[in-house]
Amino acid sequence: MSLFDRLRPKWNHSDPAVREQAVRELDDQAVLEKIALEDPCDAVRLAAVDRLKVQDVLGSIARGSTALAVPAMKRLTDRSEVVRTANIAEQSIVREMAVERIDDGATLHRIAASDPDARVRLKARTRSPFPDPTRDFIRRRLSKLRPAPRPPDVAAEFSGTLEEVCASLIGDTRFKINGGIEHHDPAAATAHDQTKAPFGGSADDSDAAPELSTQFLAFKRGERGEPARTGLAAYFQIKIWRTDRDVYEYRAFEKRVDVSPDTAKWSRISSGTAAGELAPEGGTAGG
Repeated sequence: MSLFDRLRPKWNHSDPAVREQAVRELDDQAVLEKIALEDPCDAVRLAAVDRLKVQDVLGSIARGSTALAVPAMKRLTDRSEVVRTANIAEQSIVREMAVERIDDGATLHRIAASDPDARVRLKARTRSPFPDPTRDFIRRRLSKLRPAPRPPDVAAEFSGTLEEVCASLIGDTRFKINGGIEHHDPAAATAHDQTKAPFGGSADDSDAAPELSTQFLAFKRGERGEPARTGLAAYFQIKIWRTDRDVYEYRAFEKRVDVSPDTAKWSRISSGTAAGELAPEGGTAGG
């Protein structure tokens, strides 16, 4: 140990292992902030963040581009700092974490409409209490199902109440629900703009007879929740059952179709007049 190491505090020691151990016992917030921002060792800086309590300092770190942003976000509790972080943090994963802590409808609605990352927008949209055309359609359609056992040959991947299933379907980053499959026929589904009622068939199906299950058409999403650039070549078919008064189960099946270059045949397929030419699971549509 050098003479300098004997004289200075251990959190300023030349050995990073000694500094890290000293930081874990340190309470001085000003010193911890300095260490978190300036120490050359990642482990020491992380130890400092784990001891920090000053919310504006944690918020500043969380909104930055370093590896300390996520640990700092985990320690944020101040509501204003969380909201600010959700709006302007550099890292999308941090903004998504912040959205999980927000319950203000107006803030969530703004983030759902403006965040540059599709996954963050999706998270905010799922948590927003504001009316949502897709959620309203899913809720209305599922509430009309008659309770019945799920087919024994199909395993459910999610089970929950009506509201839980609606939130799960909207928040699932694998797909974006764009339509209802009428009469269990994918070719009869219609895709719609998400700002409007996204379903095939009439806007009011209140006179329809109760069914034992229903299906939705969903376009595949990319890794960050953005619409996949695969056109109609890949989609999800989601089957849902109501197994008790307020228990719903669903399973999503990924489907693929090869689109024929024959525009006349494709026109018949897309309009729902040639269901036999829509071949799922790697088949050829109109080929």
